[in-house]
Formats: sequence, C-alpha cells, structure tokens
Amino acid sequence: MQLNLFTSNDKFRSEIYIVIKLLENGLETLQIKKSDFTKKQLQSYIDQIPEKFHSKLIIHSHYDLIFKYNLKGIHISKQFRNKRIKFKTLLFLLKYFRKGKIISCSCHNIDKLLDVPKFYTHVFISPIFSRENTINPLFPLKTLENIIPQIESKVFATGGINLTNLDLIKNVGFEGVGLMGSIWFDDAKQPLLHFKESKKMLTTLS
Repeated sequence: MQLNLFTSNDKFRSEIYIVIKLLENGLETLQIKKSDFTKKQLQSYIDQIPEKFHSKLIIHSHYDLIFKYNLKGIHISKQFRNKRIKFKTLLFLLKYFRKGKIISCSCHNIDKLLDVPKFYTHVFISPIFSRENTINPLFPLKTLENIIPQIESKVFATGGINLTNLDLIKNVGFEGVGLMGSIWFDDAKQPLLHFKESKKMLTTLS
C-alpha cells in the first residue's frame, strides 16, 4: 500500500527541514495542503524543497503552479470544482500540457465515491475512522470491498489512520492511505521515526 503524507494545516519552524528528511527517506507523495497560503507563500514553500523532489509533490491550491513546476499532480477542492469555467479550463490545460499528472479529489460518502468522474486518477475517502479504531459508518468495509474494484480511479483511505488500526483496512482494496496527524502530531514528536514505522508496516500489508 502506498503512503501519502499530508502536510500540517499550519507551517511551523522546522517543517521544511522535516519534509526534506522524509523525502530523502523514501516518501513517495507529499500532499501540500495549505489552504491559507497565498500563491507567493506556496511558491516559497515549494522552492525550499530540492527540485529533485518536486515530482513527489501534489498541491491543493493555486493550481496554475503545476505549469511552473514539475509536480506530481493536483488535488481539486470542492470550492474550486464549483467554479465551473475555471475548473473546465484547468482540466483542458492539464490534458494537453501536463498529461499524465495525478488529478485527485476527496469523497465523504459512498454515493459520491460511486459518482466520481473518470478523469480523476486518485480518490481519497475521508474519514475512514470516525474515532480511534472505529470505522466510519458512512464507509462500511464490506461495501467498500465490493465497490472499489468497480472504480476506475485509485482509491485511498484517510482520516484517523495510525499504526494501531492500519491492519483493520488492509484487505479492503485500497491503493494506499493518507496520513497526517499520526505523523505530525504523535506524542513522541518524532515524525521521521513514525513515518519509517508506518512505511514499513504498509510494505508488509501490500
């Protein structure tokens, strides 16, 4: 199973240093989710990451930056999808100038998952856990097992996932998981160590 790491919503002093260490230690996909960042701030954030890792970055805002940097892809927010003209224009430009890039979205119930348009390469369902080690009733695992093979997009689970509950979702058919709190806000305050442990466990579950 693949590991996607979401950045923290805030930016703290040592974050870029830690992000670079995580990428150096095998992080394949960093989801840069900084909803409050201006375009200039997001550019500055990307510029601080060595260019050789840019192809592992997915941005959640200021989507025109995918034409400036060699990024892995974009995650489309609900707010942007509602801007129909801008949304359609972006999809057109991606099709002809950034073909093969990841285009992802989030789904928060089964019905939305079933209706995901085919142009999305990746879909994140959230939250898979409503509270610690308790599956969200909106996403019954048996239902997901039946549905996921019918979805053309790669389906990822996120929300409340940590080392203690990864085993509960290993056989559902997810392509991978998205982590945030369990890495950035673990009690030991050792994100690199926790990342390595999570990555190792995901490898054994593949």
